[in-house]
Amino acid sequence: MFRDARILIVDDDQTNLEMLEAALRGAGVQTELADSGQQAIERAGVREYDAVISDIKMTPVTGMDVLNTYRQTSLDTPVVLLTAFGSVDTAIQAMKQGAFDYITKPVNLDELVLVAQRAVDHCRLVRKHRRFQNVFDERPCAASI
Repeated sequence: MFRDARILIVDDDQTNLEMLEAALRGAGVQTELADSGQQAIERAGVREYDAVISDIKMTPVTGMDVLNTYRQTSLDTPVVLLTAFGSVDTAIQAMKQGAFDYITKPVNLDELVLVAQRAVDHCRLVRKHRRFQNVFDERPCAASI
């Protein structure tokens, strides 16, 4: 199930971007890359992703900006943030604002794949629930006797 997932990876550091892509592609995931927060925001609402993985520290558009945009335009898309050890407080604040999870740098690639799997599973459960809810809501009510 994870192998047909589509994940957007966002980082302004090309080396990190390629490393993250290689790890997720190695797990069979379809990846798309954005080398800036602005690029990621431009894709919000245009493309559907099973998860977004974004660095927090980017300029001028930060990972927090990416998170806030996806929380507004694609509420069911989980956003995982990458943070340096010294900015764990920022990551905790991001969790309070709706981030799915955070991973500290340097990134443990096994952890990355596991967190991405959980995010994709969560996304798919939310979407499935919404589909069932829509079907249920469209069913006619039984006439009361």
